[in-house]
Amino acid sequence: MPSFSSSIMTRITNSHPYILFFLFSILLCLSRAWEGVLDGDSMWYTILARGVVESGDWGILYYRGKPFFDHPPLGIWLIALLFKLFGTSVYVAKLMNALALFGTTTLIYRLGRRIKDENVGVIAAIIFLLTPQVIQLTGKIKLDMPLIFFSTLAMYGVILGAVASRRYYWLFGIGTALALLTKGIVGFAPIPITVFSLILLKKWRDLISIHFIIGLILVVLIPLPWIVYLFLKLGTAPFIVYWNDHIQYAALLGRGEENLPGFWYFAGVLLTRGAPWTWVGLVTIFLLAKRWLRDGLDNSVFLLGWILILYLGYSIPKFKYSYYISPIYPPISILAALSLTRFISKEVVIKYSYVASIVIAFVISVFPVPLRLERSRGIVSILPAIQKQYGEHESLKIGVIDLHPTDENNTYQLIAMNIDPRIVVKPVTKSAWRSRLKREAEDDFNIVIIHKKSLDGFRYDLRGLKRVAFSNEYALFVKRVERE
Repeated sequence: MPSFSSSIMTRITNSHPYILFFLFSILLCLSRAWEGVLDGDSMWYTILARGVVESGDWGILYYRGKPFFDHPPLGIWLIALLFKLFGTSVYVAKLMNALALFGTTTLIYRLGRRIKDENVGVIAAIIFLLTPQVIQLTGKIKLDMPLIFFSTLAMYGVILGAVASRRYYWLFGIGTALALLTKGIVGFAPIPITVFSLILLKKWRDLISIHFIIGLILVVLIPLPWIVYLFLKLGTAPFIVYWNDHIQYAALLGRGEENLPGFWYFAGVLLTRGAPWTWVGLVTIFLLAKRWLRDGLDNSVFLLGWILILYLGYSIPKFKYSYYISPIYPPISILAALSLTRFISKEVVIKYSYVASIVIAFVISVFPVPLRLERSRGIVSILPAIQKQYGEHESLKIGVIDLHPTDENNTYQLIAMNIDPRIVVKPVTKSAWRSRLKREAEDDFNIVIIHKKSLDGFRYDLRGLKRVAFSNEYALFVKRVERE
């Protein structure tokens, strides 16, 4: 009978890969939190989540006081929930990606173990964690990592449904529904992947089995309450806006842009930002194809269907960003691992992965160089003055004069992130400001921000305002308070 101490050691040994995956996930997701100012999308989603917490409205998302229809709410809800539990900060916002990354690597590990063996599972998970584009993505606050997790969860359910028990098709339905609630129409991807793969494997009965049908029903039922709520509150407007902006304008018309990337754009992305694992994965596909021709198809065909459908689904639409293709990396990681296990063992991979994690942690701690402080540096330096005015007024309305639309949006994002998303920031041209003066309407704004270059010849038009702060780019004025 094994002793208590040996039982504990066995448990630790068995959980060894999970500890490594969790350690890497935390390090990769939080390593870029010292960058200073977040990128635009990261600030966007963080502001939406902070707005949910402060307004208490979880049904409809708002950005700058207007309903937000670009994406469904699940990813924002997850960040908002973390804010409720741990407080509002960039580090807390990035926990969503850390948890999604850990969940994805765990699923990849279990899929690799199911398709081949323990070695494949461990190496595939580490490959995914060390994919350049995945590392870049996890340092930001985007919806793509939760999308990857839920999509991988759906495919985990599919593969286990085909090889173990059809009850796992319920998990396929849950994962697909949550992917749909995270990033919209792209969340449907597991359905064509599943149908394509099961047809290739001639598993016709699975497609008409009660468990697969229940899975499809769950895809509809899980997001249905939110869809009904949105319809009851706002009518058909959210769905029309989503169709016009994301399907018609972006996917079909490419947002009216010229020189759009072509069908093979993502091939270049995968061969560079997915290197070297994409190259190894292509070699594995060639080797598997030879085996399939000789022995017939096996369950590894799910990986091929996964890659093929995702590539087609993201390449046919006209508008593309390089990170759109990121859900394709889980099957690529497993394919690469199938080849690499011929030359390397999981023990070696785990050993050097722990060494790598220690090096990463050391670099993060000792060299916290802020890489993105250049973005909106001028606004950052006057935030304390805005914070002071916020403490003296019940509400703030800020006018920004002659700022480029991008700078104006950056100004709002920084104020919303650091002070309060309910503060109103409104762009005003010089001519509009002068016409406001004639109507004595300057009282609408508590604060005015203007670029220093625009001050020449305009100081007289700012009469009645007092300059209280300035930076290398901007000057901040507030309304003078008359003393009695």
